[in-house]
Amino acid sequence: MPAKLEDGLLGMRSPMLDFETEYCDFCQEENGGVPKCVEVCPTEALVLPVGATAQSTIIGRAVIDQSTCLAYRDTGCRECYDACPYEAIELTDVSINPHPYVIEDKCNGCGACEFSCVSMKAGLLATTGATRRAITIQSVSAYN
Repeated sequence: MPAKLEDGLLGMRSPMLDFETEYCDFCQEENGGVPKCVEVCPTEALVLPVGATAQSTIIGRAVIDQSTCLAYRDTGCRECYDACPYEAIELTDVSINPHPYVIEDKCNGCGACEFSCVSMKAGLLATTGATRRAITIQSVSAYN
């Protein structure tokens, strides 16, 4: 989906991922392994290097907001951990109130964790004023 004016004037109309509705699986199971976004980009701005894989293609990085993450409220939530197909999220001491944390070297920013996060469904909007999920994908440029 294209970025909107609210996303910044310089980035307006740039391609943008929306993990509210789905996450990027790099079209591994379909389209011959060629991501659909790459195939349909009219300007060829999206190009994968030869030999690129889902593990080596970095879209962004997952970042956990501990103030809105349900696991940090000792609820036992582990949705992001269970959803991550790259084992890029680990849990602290599993025996006592495990909390998720991101293994940066393994995270490619696919968004499976953000897509599965239930923090906004569990009442945090009303109780904390949260405006987005507790785990989000930050662009590589915003992350560095």
